Amino acid sequence: MHKVDSIPKLTAFVFLVGYLMGMDLSSLGVFLNGDEFLSYFGTPTPIEQGLLMGANPLGGLIGSIFYVSLAKNCARLYSFRLSTIIWLIGCFIGIFVLEIWMIAVARFLKGITIGMLSIHITNYINEVFPSNIRGRTLAFVQVGYTFSIFSMHYYCVGLNTFKSHYAFRLAWGLEFIPAVAVIIATFWIPESPVYLLRNTIPQISQKVDVMKVKHDSDSENDPADISDNIDDIFEFECTSRILCIREILKLKTRNRLLMGTILQVLVQFTGINVILYYITYICEMAGLKEETKLLVSAVPYFINAVLSCFPLLYLDVVPRKLMTVIGSALLSTIMIAIAILMSTTGHEIEPIKGNKSLIWIVPKVPGLFILCLCFLFVGIYALSIACVPWIYTCELLPVSARAKGLPICMAIGWLMNFCITMTGPLLMQYLKWGVYLLFGSITLLLAFSVLLLFPETMIEKDRNSIKNCHNEDYSIEDIKTTVS
Repeated sequence: MHKVDSIPKLTAFVFLVGYLMGMDLSSLGVFLNGDEFLSYFGTPTPIEQGLLMGANPLGGLIGSIFYVSLAKNCARLYSFRLSTIIWLIGCFIGIFVLEIWMIAVARFLKGITIGMLSIHITNYINEVFPSNIRGRTLAFVQVGYTFSIFSMHYYCVGLNTFKSHYAFRLAWGLEFIPAVAVIIATFWIPESPVYLLRNTIPQISQKVDVMKVKHDSDSENDPADISDNIDDIFEFECTSRILCIREILKLKTRNRLLMGTILQVLVQFTGINVILYYITYICEMAGLKEETKLLVSAVPYFINAVLSCFPLLYLDVVPRKLMTVIGSALLSTIMIAIAILMSTTGHEIEPIKGNKSLIWIVPKVPGLFILCLCFLFVGIYALSIACVPWIYTCELLPVSARAKGLPICMAIGWLMNFCITMTGPLLMQYLKWGVYLLFGSITLLLAFSVLLLFPETMIEKDRNSIKNCHNEDYSIEDIKTTVS
C-alpha cells in the first residue's frame, strides 16, 4: 500500500488525532446540569460530579503509564490503532448508558486513549517531521483539539434541544466518527523510521518515504548534503540507547525530568480545566439562565479554537521560556482578579437546583465582568500555555530519555488534572471564590520557578549542539552556562 510522503497530508493526520483527543472534553458539561440529565440520573453529588469529570484525566494517567510499556516494542501505527479501539469501546458504553457510573467508565476508557495519544503523537512528530517545523506541527494537534472542543460543545447544545435522554446518547455516538477515521488513516501514513531502525526492520521503502518527509524535495540544498544530513540524523536518533526508568532517575537526567514535570503541573494549575469544565457553573453564579447560559458558555470554546491557530505563526521562532513565563504570569493575575471580584461583590446562597457546588452568586454587572475575565483567560491560555510547555518538555529531555521520560512527565500532569477536576466541585463548595485565588497563587509561584531555574531551549541545533546538549554527561548546569 502506498504510504503518504508529504508534510501537508501527515499534518492533516496530526490534526485529526488532535480532534479526536478533544471530543470528550465538552461532551458532558452541557448535559450535566440540564433537566433531562437530572431527571434521568438524578442530581449528582459534588463527589459524583467530580468522578464524572475526573474519570477522563484518570484514564489519561493510566494511558500515560500504559504507553511506557508500548514505547519501545510496539510499532507506532499499531499503537495508534490500539488506543483508538479503546476509545471505540468507551463510545459503545456511552451510547447504551443506563447508570451514572457507566458514564464514568466510558469517560475513563476514552481518557486512556487521550493519555496514550497525547504522548504518542508527540513522539511520532519528533521522529517523522523535520526539526524546524515540529513546534508548528505540535500546534496543529492543539488546533484540532480546540476545534473539537468547540464543535462538540455546539453539537451538544443543538442536541440538547431534543429534551430527551437520546440527546446525550447521540452526542457520545458521534465520537465514533473521528476514531474510525484515525484507524483508516493509519494504513496510509508511514511507520516511524526511528522505530524501524531500532528494531532492525528492513522496510526500506517505508524508510525512504519518511526521508522524503524529513527533507522537502523543493529544498535548495545539494542532494549529497541532504543525504549526509539524513545519515547524521538517523545515526544520532536511532542509535541513542533508550534509558530505563532507573537510569532516567539518576541526577543529571533527573533534573530535566523534574523540569518537564513542573511544566506539566503548571499547565494544570493554571485552572484552565475548571474554567472550561465548569463554565456553565460560572454562568449560573453570574445569574444567567437557560438559553443565555448555554450561549455564553460556548464563548470560551470559540475563543480557544480561533486563537489556538495563531501560535502556528510564531511557535517555531519565539523562545519557549519567555512564552511560558509571560503566559503563566498573566493567567495567574487574571485568576487572582476573579477571586477578588467574587469575594468583594458576591455572597453565599442556597444551592442552585440542589447543586451544593453552586452556593455563591454575584450581581449582574460584576458577574459579566468576571465572565469577560474568563474569556480573556482562555484567550491568553490559547496563545501561550496551550502549546509551549508541551514542546518545552520534549526539548528539555534528551532523546535517550524521551521514550520513558515524557510519559512520566505527562502522567504526573494527568494525575494533577485528575485531582483538580475531581475536587473541583468540592473546592467550589468549601472554598467558593478561594478556588481562583488558590490557582492564581500556585501558577504565579511556578512561573517564578521557570523564570529563575529553567534553561532556554530555543537555540540553533546543528549536529554537534544536539549531541552535546543530550550527552549523558551533560548536566543542567552546563546547559545554563551554554545558554548564558
